[in-house]
Amino acid sequence: MDSAAIDRANLLEQGEVWIDKEGTVWRIEEMETSHIQNLIRWLDRQDVAGPYPNFNGEMAQFYAERDWGRYADGEYPLREALVEELGRRGEEVGE
Repeated sequence: MDSAAIDRANLLEQGEVWIDKEGTVWRIEEMETSHIQNLIRWLDRQDVAGPYPNFNGEMAQFYAERDWGRYADGEYPLREALVEELGRRGEEVGE
């Protein structure tokens, strides 16, 4: 999978790779443990949820709020895959 295959908007919704600011694609299972730990801590400091959504229409608002809440709680596939990989290695995020 290359950086052209995943745009930034969908990066958090997958759990296979991380694409850094230089465009380098990192397969999660090949990343150093410290890189995964640092990435999780960095993601936790970011406002990945963005501003609270405000849409017209009940269904649009429902789905926007659901996804916003999931991101705000740190529950998205990329972060979950990173934590899972640490667990597989017998490691934790740490501080």
